Parts: sequence; structure tokens; C-alpha cells
Amino acid sequence: MDFPSIALIVTAVLALASALFSKRYYRVTSRAKVLANLLETASQALEDDQITPEELEKIRNLVNQLLGKE
Repeated sequence: MDFPSIALIVTAVLALASALFSKRYYRVTSRAKVLANLLETASQALEDDQITPEELEKIRNLVNQLLGKE
């Protein structure tokens, strides 16, 4: 194999790897943001030692997003 053929194959492999890993990166960062929002919401809800129905609904929605049920 000559150098241009090897370079073409390596470039194709790197492009494929980049596409796969970027998808996972965005999925992980998206879930991390939802988790941070969930923890912040739960912390705010527990500050007054009472959880309102609205806070509970928001927490439930965030948990569903985190688990991929939405």
C-alpha cells in the first residue's frame, strides 16, 4: 500500500470514531445537566422541609428525563 491509500483509510477511521464519540459526549453532557438540575431542584425543595406537589412533579419529570423515559 502506498502512503495516500493509508492516509485515506486512517482519515476515514478517524472520521467514524469522531462521529461515534461526539454522539456519546453530547448524550453524557446532556444527562449530566439534567442530573445537576435534579439535584438543585431536590435541594431547593428540601430547604423548607416540605415538598409541594409542583416540586414533586418537577423532580419526577427530571428523573424520567435522566432515565430516558421521556
